[in-house]
Amino acid sequence: MKCCSKADARKITCQEHDDARDVARAIRKTEQYKVSSEPRKKVEMLFAHLKRLRGLIDRWSPVAHAIQLSLWIHTVNPVS
Repeated sequence: MKCCSKADARKITCQEHDDARDVARAIRKTEQYKVSSEPRKKVEMLFAHLKRLRGLIDRWSPVAHAIQLSLWIHTVNPVS
C-alpha cells in the first residue's frame, strides 16, 4: 500500500501571511502582552454584556463604540 500520492514529490504550501502569524505568536509570548491582555479582556466582556442587554449591535453602533472606548480608558487608567 502506498501512502503518498502518485506525484514524484510532495509539495508543502506556505501561506502568504505565515510570517505575520509567526510575529503574532512571538508577541503573544511576551510579558507585556500578558499584562495588557487582562484589561482588554475585561473591556471586551463588559462590551459583550452591554450589547446583550441593550441591543447595541445594529442600531446603536456608534454609541456602542463610544461606550467601549470609554470603558477601555477607565479600565486602563482608573481614576484614583
